[in-house]
Amino acid sequence: MNCHSCGEELDPDSAFCSGCGTAILEDDASMDVSRSHDDPTMAGMETNSETQVVGGLDENVAGTLCYLFGFLTGLVFFLLEERNEFVRFHAAQSMLVFGGLAVLSIVFSVIAIFLDLIPVVGWLFAAGFGLVTALFWLVAGPLALILWLVLMLKAYKGERFELPVVGSKAKDLV
Repeated sequence: MNCHSCGEELDPDSAFCSGCGTAILEDDASMDVSRSHDDPTMAGMETNSETQVVGGLDENVAGTLCYLFGFLTGLVFFLLEERNEFVRFHAAQSMLVFGGLAVLSIVFSVIAIFLDLIPVVGWLFAAGFGLVTALFWLVAGPLALILWLVLMLKAYKGERFELPVVGSKAKDLV
């Protein structure tokens, strides 16, 4: 194993490089996978890269963060994480669920704007449409909040919780 700063060969038991004094990170030791299987001094070190994802986060934490800011964090993790299927699944599900809700909100707003542009008849329809939209979001808003919390909790527990319809689409994207 060599120092990541100066290339000096490292002693397996040292915490600092003898050549430049740089601290030896655990990541440096876990990079040498071939030696970790043969060397008894490396026996206690965790080398499973499957649970470590973007930024060194655990996969359950990254899966939870996929939902934090809705489809935005889902998109970020989907683009950045290339290997971990658990994180990619939760990122895709977040994009589909909360991206779908955002698109629905935009569609309702555009319809309301177009109805407002039509004199008299459009204004009457706009008032009715506004009432229907308000009632829809009165119910959908708290349900979306509960869904958001449940999805974050399930991801944090390490569960691959699939929503009906959306879960299978998210699986296809992974």
